[in-house]
Amino acid sequence: MKIAITGLACLVGVLLLVFVLNVFDFSQYAIFQPRVTAVQNKTFHESQQYTDGKLNALRAYKVQYDTASTDTARASIRSMVVDEFASYDNRNLNGHPNLQAFLEQMESGQ
Repeated sequence: MKIAITGLACLVGVLLLVFVLNVFDFSQYAIFQPRVTAVQNKTFHESQQYTDGKLNALRAYKVQYDTASTDTARASIRSMVVDEFASYDNRNLNGHPNLQAFLEQMESGQ
């Protein structure tokens, strides 16, 4: 009987240890996950694929803006461009002066 109680106590102890380690793991996740996510986000925004996608989107907006027939259509395109490129790093447009001028025109509201 004493062996059964000792075995049960060991099992409860192991289960308690597993539970405590899981709680510790969740707390570490809560501490480190925001940092990991921030690094992943920064890496994505600095990637060539992201930059090329943004440049292609801006080219498409420029074509739509140039072919728009009404001021209302131009105003809506301007609004979309300003919203989408509000947090975009304009230094990525250095090799594309026409797109840089278009974005500056959209941001100034002309």
